Amino acid sequence: MLVADSAPWWREIQLRSLRSDDTHFTQDPRTGDWSIGGHHRIQLPAVIVETVPRGKSEGYELGNSALVVDQDVIFHVLADNREDRNKLVSILEVQNDLNIWLFDSDTVAASGVFPLDFRGERTGAYRYPDLVATSNPYRWKTCRLHDIVVSEVDAWHPRLYEGTVRATCEVIFGTI
Repeated sequence: MLVADSAPWWREIQLRSLRSDDTHFTQDPRTGDWSIGGHHRIQLPAVIVETVPRGKSEGYELGNSALVVDQDVIFHVLADNREDRNKLVSILEVQNDLNIWLFDSDTVAASGVFPLDFRGERTGAYRYPDLVATSNPYRWKTCRLHDIVVSEVDAWHPRLYEGTVRATCEVIFGTI
């Protein structure tokens, strides 16, 4: 697990990577290698999900031990233009009361189909839709997103636009 302040992708952002005339973080023409390694580079636009140390739990109903657990998350939207940033912030903002399926990461890891390697890079294995398909044993519980708030929309640099969307994720643990 990485703390957001020490995560490598917070340090090396690849701006305007689709423009061939921009030399920022470009490939070496002789070798094809990027000047910054893939595990230290993030291509924009991007949404970085950060869990924050704020959550709560309460009983779901009388007569059993099920809990409703709320965990706050922050979606950091980064883009190299205002339009992409605004579109992504708007998409996240309207997800209030959306239910999404989660997958059991222990089962996925034990079966060897985890989609990321130890560096957080794709392995070519299953993707999210595959992991939560109804025919898969990895599908776990639903998570409801609620209390979504856009808290910051800034431009820190002429080529870096940031937006912050806060949300609460609710999962019911136990037997219902």
